[in-house]
This record gives sequence, structure tokens and C-alpha cells, in this order.
Amino acid sequence: MVQAGKTIDTDNRKAAMAAKQAAAKKAAEAAKVKAEALKQKNVADAKKAAEAKKAAEAKAELKRKEMAKKSAAINKTIGGSSRFAKSMPAKPNVKDPLAGKEYKGLFAGLFGGKKDKK
Repeated sequence: MVQAGKTIDTDNRKAAMAAKQAAAKKAAEAAKVKAEALKQKNVADAKKAAEAKKAAEAKAELKRKEMAKKSAAINKTIGGSSRFAKSMPAKPNVKDPLAGKEYKGLFAGLFGGKKDKK
């Protein structure tokens, strides 16, 4: 076939197009296989991560229990009293400054409070 002074070989074009389609199909199959392998790897990694998380939680719980035992040992003495608790300073004895006082209104100090009308 001749078009605009150039010869176009349709058989070669068809063969090239068929080869290109075959290569694209092969690449798509390879990508599908690769994606499936990646999916399997991700599932395995997720399973490993879940097992590692469970192991870490168990280890942390064990550590918490050990620390609780150590804390109890620090606070305990043979006589049943606690050196640790006694080492804390005593709470200050502060009395309530408003105890026994009555609220007479917002401006009671300025205007002498409420007066009874007779």
C-alpha cells in the first residue's frame, strides 16, 4: 500500500502490533504473579507482627507483676509497718478559713448586708 509517497507494510505493522500485545499480556501476567507473591508476603508479615505484639504484651504484663512485687517488698517490714510510708512527710493540718461563716450577699461588706423590712 502506498500513501503520500511512502510504502506502508501492513503485514509488518500487524506482526509488530501482535508482538506488542503479546509482550503486554506477558507483562500483565508477570505483574499478577508478583502481586500475589507480595500479598502472601504481607499476610505472613502481618501474622508475624501480631505474634510479636502479643509476645510484647505478655512480657510487659510480666514486668508489671515483677515491679508490683518489688514495690510491695519495699513497703513491707516484718512488724507489719511500712518504712516507706512513714518516710513521707505528714500532711499539714490546715483548718478551713470559711468554716462557721455565713454568706450574706455580694456587696454585704460595702453596704452592710440585707436589712429586714418591718
